[in-house]
Amino acid sequence: MARTEKNSKGWYNDERTKQKVDWKEGFDFGAQDGSLDKEGFDGKNVWPTKESLPEFESTMREWYSIMEQLSRKLTAAMAIGLGLPYNFFFEHFDECHTSYERLNYYPTCPEPEKHMSISPHTDAGAVTVLSQGPFMVRSL
Repeated sequence: MARTEKNSKGWYNDERTKQKVDWKEGFDFGAQDGSLDKEGFDGKNVWPTKESLPEFESTMREWYSIMEQLSRKLTAAMAIGLGLPYNFFFEHFDECHTSYERLNYYPTCPEPEKHMSISPHTDAGAVTVLSQGPFMVRSL
């Protein structure tokens, strides 16, 4: 279930931001052409076994769908705010997006004066939704 050099989806603890290893663990999964079941240039989704985490995949698929709907509403609101039709951005994302979900875990750092959980950065994509509760990020 760990991501590999050829597959960027799955579990990791060695991500780098600005050439520094982040003090976090994570799990990434995402869509290719709007589908969680298609393989893309960055690999395919790898899930924990149903024996180890029986409801993980179904829960993440449900959460992904909820975040997809929220992102659609946010882009509609942005279009309206720009004086455009509410559906102006839809054609750029519907059935063709490569959105991904990121679950981050930030363990306690033994040397906080030497490390940040993650270095300052910008996110890829058009929209990022940060969830304050469960440690999830949504990029579109």
